[in-house]
Amino acid sequence: TKSPSQENYLEGSNIRLSCSAVSNPAALFYWLLNGSLLSDTGPEFRLINVQQIPYTLVCKKELLLFLSTINLFPRSVYRKPSLHRSLYFSDKIFVFCLTENITDYAVTSSTKQPVEGNSVNLTCDAAGSIFIRKWKKNGADLALTDNMKLHDEGRVLCFQPLNKTDNGTYSCMISNPLSSVEAEYIMIVNYGPENVQITGPSQITLNETLTLTCSADSTPSATYIWKLNETETLSVSAVLKKNITDFSDSGRYICEATNNITRRTVTAAHYLTVTLSSQGTSMLIGNSVNLTCDAAGSIFIRKWKKNGADLAFTDNMKLHDEGRVLCFQPLTKTDNGTYSCMISNPLSSVEAEYIMIMDQKIQRHSAFLLKNITDFSDSGRYICEATNNITRRTVTAAHYLTVTLSSQGTSIGCIAGSVIAGCVVIAVLVLVFFFCKKK
Repeated sequence: TKSPSQENYLEGSNIRLSCSAVSNPAALFYWLLNGSLLSDTGPEFRLINVQQIPYTLVCKKELLLFLSTINLFPRSVYRKPSLHRSLYFSDKIFVFCLTENITDYAVTSSTKQPVEGNSVNLTCDAAGSIFIRKWKKNGADLALTDNMKLHDEGRVLCFQPLNKTDNGTYSCMISNPLSSVEAEYIMIVNYGPENVQITGPSQITLNETLTLTCSADSTPSATYIWKLNETETLSVSAVLKKNITDFSDSGRYICEATNNITRRTVTAAHYLTVTLSSQGTSMLIGNSVNLTCDAAGSIFIRKWKKNGADLAFTDNMKLHDEGRVLCFQPLTKTDNGTYSCMISNPLSSVEAEYIMIMDQKIQRHSAFLLKNITDFSDSGRYICEATNNITRRTVTAAHYLTVTLSSQGTSIGCIAGSVIAGCVVIAVLVLVFFFCKKK
């Protein structure tokens, strides 16, 4: 019998073995360890601080039979030497394993930076006696997919190729009959960038601030570079902010997203058209002005309009640069209106607008303005500018005037009309000068 009675023992254990036999006379006992005869005899054998693996102990039981022959002679007795004969009983065999505690357990990866599309091995290793290995993912038994295989009796988990869905916490449970441990490895799959997108306006007016945002799916997060028309580098962040100061800011804005681990770069493009303000800008009569029609992409045709109709060119208008620039030299008050440029190619057509507002200086340094109304062009916004020469401050006020035909149908030329725009300014002990102009 064994004490304690079990099949597996920890290294350093003390074990007592006993062997018995029914015999008369009493049997002799011999012990053999892994086939070698030991010096110990007797029915009990003790193993102290066992270290060897495995143990096979055999208890041999032997019974000695003595045979004697006696001859009778006159006056004497002669005893022949005794003979003995050994009888052996069936051997008792003790087989048991010495089991070591599991130590130094870990799950290691074949690479420090797992990348989607590459092959990766996870290895479950430990010191001591290992009987069973069992893999888990995120706390549940691992369900092997088409890209996973186990090798070396479950010691190695192979991914071929690695997918980004393989992200997660992998654990390997290592056990033997006397102990159980679990080692973990957090798999972070580096992938991308992919799905690169740019958000922001496709049209913007001069002197506005452009904001474009670039995003991408990537682990780790991507780094970004912005370029205009594939040449000028504008920014190295996900958000691009740029003051639009010229029509040359139109074009193809490119975002380059790069993953520094996967070493992959993906680009996305965004087209921007810079236009003049749809609310227009005041122009001074008598000056020269150019309207420029610009756009990104393939431009086949430009066509100018005024107030919704094809532009009728006057003596002060000219087209330059294949219709791209409309030049006014000089501006007249009749050039007021909404100008539009229709840009087209066989696949698309767009229209940009600009409102031209004329400013006409009327030299009236007075608080009152008297003017004969002779044309519809006298409609508009009349502005009074009040200036204090001591404080050097100027404040303006506007008055809107619309010229119409008389309800009796009288022609505009027969109308004797006047408009009086009053600017009331109170000044205390200072001289106030007035300058009025019609817009």
